[in-house]
Amino acid sequence: MTYKVCVIGESCTDRFVYGRCKRICPEAPVPLLELSDTPFSENKGMAANVKRNIEYISDGKVEVDLITNTDQIIKTRYIDSKARSLVIRIDEHDRCNSLKLNQVFDHGYDLLVVSDYNKGLLTEDVLEKLPELFGCKNFIDTKKILKPWTSKFDYVKINDIEFDRTIRCLGDGFVEYCNNVIVTQGDSGANLFHNKKCKAYPTNPVPINDVSGAGDTFLAGLVCEYLSSQSLDKAIQFANKCARAVVQKPNVAFVTAEELDGYHME
Repeated sequence: MTYKVCVIGESCTDRFVYGRCKRICPEAPVPLLELSDTPFSENKGMAANVKRNIEYISDGKVEVDLITNTDQIIKTRYIDSKARSLVIRIDEHDRCNSLKLNQVFDHGYDLLVVSDYNKGLLTEDVLEKLPELFGCKNFIDTKKILKPWTSKFDYVKINDIEFDRTIRCLGDGFVEYCNNVIVTQGDSGANLFHNKKCKAYPTNPVPINDVSGAGDTFLAGLVCEYLSSQSLDKAIQFANKCARAVVQKPNVAFVTAEELDGYHME
């Protein structure tokens, strides 16, 4: 069986430049990065990375359409290759034009996936209207504070930092807007807030190479297993597995069905 998914959200170019930090800059107490001869690497990130991960995890069983910005957002990370640590990240063209709803049409999708990095493409007004426009089950991963518009979405995914920010702004009132909130907890797994109760989905820590884009992979795994089993429990457990696999890779990466013990969608 094959599925059809629409991913909507901001995309960027993720660029990685490598070098060695051997001394402190004499002009200021900051590391001095000497660039190596290794060519920089780059790939598509954010919503485009969600799309790529869905395609690889599903082994081609999910057809993914992407609605994204035409403005070019670039994230350049300068990496100390010996220490495997980020020295600095420089973001260029960090904002993009907002999506016009006349650009969006319902084409009989099995699932709508919104990857909202809060860079300008998706205003709260647009987000509120998307679920009704598409008329199918939906997930949203958002960097915005959870407000009444989130009640339009079936499943909301945020990370622990975004959750803390929402709690500071709204207190426990956020549960009035969202009946299914999935909060990722880094190497501790994820929590699901449903009907004002919290259920933990713990996972075992793994050696971490790079966490860049791990949230995209988690979302992709969540989508694939939900399509396959229609079980949110199974989907969160599988998403944890996907995230554990991808953080062991360098840069913004993807995982394949083969790397996930030969994962097979029903």
